[in-house]
Amino acid sequence: MFKLCSKNTKEKKTPTVFTVVITTVLAVGVAIGLGVGLGFSLYHNISNGNNQSNATGSSDVCTSQTCIKLASQIISYMDESVDPCQDFYQFACNGYLGEAIIPNGKFKC
Repeated sequence: MFKLCSKNTKEKKTPTVFTVVITTVLAVGVAIGLGVGLGFSLYHNISNGNNQSNATGSSDVCTSQTCIKLASQIISYMDESVDPCQDFYQFACNGYLGEAIIPNGKFKC
């Protein structure tokens, strides 16, 4: 009938000392190479002042006139007299709530 196992199955071979040593040396070499490469990359970016750059090397900070005006408006909405750890909503929105013009018949918090 059917044979489930063949008589010619190969036995599992244990790795030789040479194989273990070569594998270990290669793994350590790769780890050291990655560590040195990453360290050099971080050092290069920080020393050039590019610690906030994207993959293309350009800054992600928008400095157009529109962005600056919007950032200024958002900052004006903040209430820095409120501790953000105690009440973040009031810290972030209290200035807006005081300045917002809400038409009659509309809900105001």
